[in-house]
Amino acid sequence: ERLVAELFEYTRAEYLREVPRPEWLDFGDLLRGTTEGLQPQADARGVHLELSGAATPLLVRGDPMLLTRAMENLLDNAAKWAKSCVTVAASRQHHEIVVVIADDGPGLSEEQIRETGIRGRRFDESVEGSGLGLVITSDIAETYGGDLTLERGPLGGLQVILRLPG
Repeated sequence: ERLVAELFEYTRAEYLREVPRPEWLDFGDLLRGTTEGLQPQADARGVHLELSGAATPLLVRGDPMLLTRAMENLLDNAAKWAKSCVTVAASRQHHEIVVVIADDGPGLSEEQIRETGIRGRRFDESVEGSGLGLVITSDIAETYGGDLTLERGPLGGLQVILRLPG
């Protein structure tokens, strides 16, 4: 069921590339709402979601539903892999909104990151999910002129960086 739902979401994201429906919104509000909404699921896994930098207005133009979906994908993915903590930092850097999500999980090696990329294969089939979350989120970011990158994080796990024009 989840795979089918994610495939539908992926298809919708592809459709919106051709027919964008953006509006101005405060990405900080969106982040706070998404983080608070996912905290019970993270608590069930023994993971704390820590948000910083979302107190100041971070105006961005985009579809609130798609951008919420993007953040849910990233936070849920980080919480699945984290041992105990996921940090989320949002900021305005020049003309961009930058969101950095880092977990303290096992992470991937630099080689695995290069091999996997956003559209790569999954390295652990025992973790639930379809593996489409990063693909969907990357496509959503690109729809609005942004991007998504992966790297080794300061907590030892994976760090995902979302950039959106702002």
